Amino acid sequence: MSDLGPVSYYLDMKVKQNRTEHTICLTQTAYINKILQTFQQLQAVSVDTSMNFNAVLMKESITQADITVI
Repeated sequence: MSDLGPVSYYLDMKVKQNRTEHTICLTQTAYINKILQTFQQLQAVSVDTSMNFNAVLMKESITQADITVI
């Protein structure tokens, strides 16, 4: 095993780490573009999806009612 330095991509997700703010940002832009290209949908029109950017996800805040099994 060898240390390859800080991770930048993992499982088709771009990883940005900010050690001073103790944050990790994951984006899937490259993966999404790859899927769109595979299905010839690069010309598709995108739509914004509302999201609460101040949401803090914690393991303790998840209840059994929040889990959906498909």
